[in-house]
Amino acid sequence: MSDLLRPCRVRGKARRGYRTEILHQRVNGLGLTAVRLGAPASVRVAPDRAISLLQIPVGGTFLARSGRRGEESFRSGLEAQVVDAPTALDLDFSQDSRMLIVDLSAPQITALACGPLPSGSLSLATPEGAQLWRLAQYLLTELESGVLVGDSPLALGLEQSLIGAIARALKAHMPAGGRRGAAWGAAAEAALPPQPGAVAVQSPNTSSQSDRMLLRAEAFMASHLDQVIDPAAIAQAVGTSVRSLHRLMRDKRGTTPLAALKEMRLQRVRAEIEAGLCPPNGITDLALRFGFNHLGAFATDFRRRFGAPPSELSRRHAQR
Repeated sequence: MSDLLRPCRVRGKARRGYRTEILHQRVNGLGLTAVRLGAPASVRVAPDRAISLLQIPVGGTFLARSGRRGEESFRSGLEAQVVDAPTALDLDFSQDSRMLIVDLSAPQITALACGPLPSGSLSLATPEGAQLWRLAQYLLTELESGVLVGDSPLALGLEQSLIGAIARALKAHMPAGGRRGAAWGAAAEAALPPQPGAVAVQSPNTSSQSDRMLLRAEAFMASHLDQVIDPAAIAQAVGTSVRSLHRLMRDKRGTTPLAALKEMRLQRVRAEIEAGLCPPNGITDLALRFGFNHLGAFATDFRRRFGAPPSELSRRHAQR
């Protein structure tokens, strides 16, 4: 882990053997690390002159202690932690901790247009924070399944959306009217798709504009896989018409918006199964969560896409 992020040291030993997974991926220059702990652990993180961290718990809780801020608690879905580059801290993780760590070096901080990041707690309870948390869930699952390709078109859109989502969450977290909040707002507007109802501005560089719109559409779909969306919602989110969205997907991807959305959802279900994240009622709950309301059609589509039914894939994972 020290080679991936900032120098750190795990302290103490568990009473029994356990498995800890640490997976790292560069996504078009953005560093993402997935951490899953099989037992309580304490970690000492050293300061660093270049790398700030955003630590987003997707499962469990962790405590952080630093000389400047004392002890703070971070819970899945409620708070994330911003760690500025000069800060050293001690972390205590619960047994069920899962976390996505985003390393923010100079280019990303420049993209946020806000100068040094404010070390401390970032609320995920705001609508903007909840959007960031949903995107973190998706990215964490993709990292754990090993299917996220760092230089793919989807990854390019996800990087842009992640930077924008961080900026919006920071803006919502800051006092209204603050200079830094305004800077984050400008960064968010530049990085994320337009708000519903926005009109796309025409540009002489039509090809680049359409490529950016496609990436934004794919990133919007990827961050809303567990929500009810249709081509109209996707088109509205990126500031275009449904007809233009269909034409864009056909010309650039050879598919339709709904077919692309179904493919992403199938990939997500497979990733959840392979990561051992099936809910108590198994495949049925997982399929329903990601919009597959006709279970027979879902099983057929899954088998056709991956060569085996989801139940068989789940059994294979359980036998590992």
